[in-house]
Amino acid sequence: AISIIGLNLGENNPQYVQALTENAKLHIRTQKFDQALTLLGIAEDFWKSRSGTDGYLASVLLLKGKAHYGLKNYTQAEMSFTKAQELYANIFSPKHPGYLDAEMGLIKVQTQLSKNKEAFDRLSAVLDQRLLY
Repeated sequence: AISIIGLNLGENNPQYVQALTENAKLHIRTQKFDQALTLLGIAEDFWKSRSGTDGYLASVLLLKGKAHYGLKNYTQAEMSFTKAQELYANIFSPKHPGYLDAEMGLIKVQTQLSKNKEAFDRLSAVLDQRLLY
């Protein structure tokens, strides 16, 4: 399907990049993290080259964080989750589901990196925020 979209619409088309991103999600679910990162790298470059597309970029960075986490590249995962979180906070708010997903990713990463105090503080803040609802 991706190659058909690429042929018909061109590889410089948002629908093509969305297809790549959806395919990357499938690769993450099936633990093909390297393949997912390849597709997400293309998507990241595409969205970085466009203005007003930070929401798409944030979702790509969130997925990159998950793929890096799956590969146990915790430092890379931490960077991707942090960038995604910053974008979600700037575009939407810290209450956005993507922001919270990135926050939970950071908690997992920090636990793996033995940054237990930071992970606990983040988790406490997330729980406090959720209790406000």
